Amino acid sequence: MPPPSPSTASCARHSDRAAVEGCARCGDFCCELCVQGIARRTVCAACAERPDADFITTTRALVANKRDGLCYLIGCGGALIDLVYLTVGALLLDQQGGLTYVYWFVLSSLTGLFVFLNYLALKPWARRALFGLSGLQLFVAVAVFSRELGGLRSAMFLNAVAQQIIALGLYSVAWFSKRNQAAFGVALDDEAMEALWREALSNRDAWLGFRLALLGLVVPAVELLALLLCVQGLRRTDPDHWPPIGGRRSALIGLSLIPLGAVSSWWLWAAAMPILGVG
Repeated sequence: MPPPSPSTASCARHSDRAAVEGCARCGDFCCELCVQGIARRTVCAACAERPDADFITTTRALVANKRDGLCYLIGCGGALIDLVYLTVGALLLDQQGGLTYVYWFVLSSLTGLFVFLNYLALKPWARRALFGLSGLQLFVAVAVFSRELGGLRSAMFLNAVAQQIIALGLYSVAWFSKRNQAAFGVALDDEAMEALWREALSNRDAWLGFRLALLGLVVPAVELLALLLCVQGLRRTDPDHWPPIGGRRSALIGLSLIPLGAVSSWWLWAAAMPILGVG
């Protein structure tokens, strides 16, 4: 016997009224009085009252003007690196010769410190300033290190160029990230909020695995943990669940970044060893 259709069934809550739709969450039929829409889906009144039903509103409250992992990674990481450059780097350049080089180097580091701290403070202009900063620091790296390459200068030059290439990739990921946009107050519609729920909030394993894979581009020895989390996150995805459990794209991108990170992070640290006086 085929299941009843909304045209022949009665409302689960009001038995004297004809059903017009079926609930996308529980499957019950609901009449015109009970029909409600959440995330472009029809749900009954009982499901709409559940605290986990309206995940769009929940998502908006969780992410609006609140820092995400990329804010901390870029803001704190960039500020820390520029602080190191201001202290150790300026001394090394002074020993290598040329006060002009030191001035350029210190000016670039101070500019970076200013931009990164404002990025951490969620100043909207800082999102764009990151790309200009990367161009400035790449120019300084070429002007300071590329003359008379050899030994320590060559290691510094290659390390600086590699850092800026990775930084531009990281800034681009943050620029297009819906979670990062919400942190800086960019207006997002319900469809974008649903996508954000699926990719960033519904599946913490996939989300964290992707972030660790990004971190693994510059920090060695995190690739194994990123791999385990991405695989677990991929197994947890269930688009038919309510609320839907996404994260498939984050997990797959994370898995694709892990081999690259295994090479780039160790190479960066190997290139930095002569600068730090190790090895």
